[in-house]
Amino acid sequence: TCMLQLCANAQKQGKKIRYLDVEHRLKSMNLGGIAGLKTDEDNFRIVRSEKGNILNAEQFLNAGTDMLHAEEDIVLVIDSVSALCSSAETIGEITSQARNAGAKLMANFWRKNKDIVPVQNSIVIMIIHLIANTSGYGAKWNEDGGQKIQYACDVKIRNKSTADWLEGEKLVGIMPEWEIETSALGPPCKSVKQRIRFGIGADETAELMDVGLEFGLISQAGAWYSCDFVVSTPELSS
Repeated sequence: TCMLQLCANAQKQGKKIRYLDVEHRLKSMNLGGIAGLKTDEDNFRIVRSEKGNILNAEQFLNAGTDMLHAEEDIVLVIDSVSALCSSAETIGEITSQARNAGAKLMANFWRKNKDIVPVQNSIVIMIIHLIANTSGYGAKWNEDGGQKIQYACDVKIRNKSTADWLEGEKLVGIMPEWEIETSALGPPCKSVKQRIRFGIGADETAELMDVGLEFGLISQAGAWYSCDFVVSTPELSS
């Protein structure tokens, strides 16, 4: 949902979305949940497996590479890196001996596209799952996709938690908390809370209220909010 909100914001800046639906889970309900998101073929093109044409990881990434090289001002979404399945893994029977080639594929993908992305004024958004490390050694969570894309990203955020957003007893949205692990836009290692309202997306008004409360510009007493300043607008002249 957060990624789709980023796509809607990018469309306001003239960018077009190219969506690799690897998980095949993107539904009209998801698209309709973000106000202002343009979903026509030109503005939001979806690449996914179809009956008789099941795409493997190489085909998805090659399609993404072709679009990055052919078009300017696009946002390429990979949903998700964790779901990419190489051609070698799809051949033959299911076996525990099949090795995950995702890290090498993503390293190759980034080497091919690391220079073209900024030249074409494009953006690549990758969704990566955290997999529990049950070995008892090392980090608690492992990330798919390898180290290459971890070092290459400009902004990396991790979902720390998500709470329900209730108005009275009615569930109106969710409140995810993000940890900024890497950022080219500001200092990292900070936490950011977001409000996502169902059917709307990021609720900027509610988030602005939260910022006002955090900085002491707005006071809260129960369900009442108050402020000690007056917001004025300049008079319009004809």
